[in-house]
Amino acid sequence: MENIFISDEILDTPIDDPRQWKGIHSDTKMTGGYAKNLRDMSSIIPESYRELMLEMGFRIASGATMMIPGTSPELVELGFQMSAATRVR
Repeated sequence: MENIFISDEILDTPIDDPRQWKGIHSDTKMTGGYAKNLRDMSSIIPESYRELMLEMGFRIASGATMMIPGTSPELVELGFQMSAATRVR
């Protein structure tokens, strides 16, 4: 299983409302080559996880990658929940 990547320096623009944020997609503008490479290597969020995020009040869109900007406590918490869900047991 893949894990997630959390950073506060991967997006070109800040996230105004974490709960309305659609996630990082293949066309999301990134800060540089390193961030783009990580995005390109990241797995897509499984639909079952995305549905749980929707139930939690987040608006992550289908096809978003398992990359979470560490720019708000809500998104970091979401990242840790995703990480725990994707750990091999």
